[in-house]
Amino acid sequence: MQHRLFTLDEANHMLPWLREKLAEIDKHREAFARTQGSRSERHPKSHTNGHAANEQNIGFAPQGAQSPERLASAVIQEILQQGIVIRDPVRGLVDFPSIRDGREIHLCWTRDEPDIRFWHTLDTGFADRQPLP
Repeated sequence: MQHRLFTLDEANHMLPWLREKLAEIDKHREAFARTQGSRSERHPKSHTNGHAANEQNIGFAPQGAQSPERLASAVIQEILQQGIVIRDPVRGLVDFPSIRDGREIHLCWTRDEPDIRFWHTLDTGFADRQPLP
């Protein structure tokens, strides 16, 4: 399967959409953290001697279709389906496959940057990124 290659303009055009998707992931991650915190506060230890009557007694909620984990995963899949490589969804670090001087590279962006200003080779990463001319 051939993957998508972005021009710099195409990648920059995706940034408003990508910012929204990263904010959705943040929202679901925060909901998951709140859920985990409230479960551990309600159920710091199980006192059922191994015979829990139901999942609620031991601090687990059923993993329904609308769980924060699944919602975040669905958003990540949306991003990946666009051909964008997610390096760190918390930090908002992504790569856009592209071509530079006849070879494949990654246009590198983090959510705190206004637009795409860096690139790196496929065998390097964020620490080795170079400024775009």
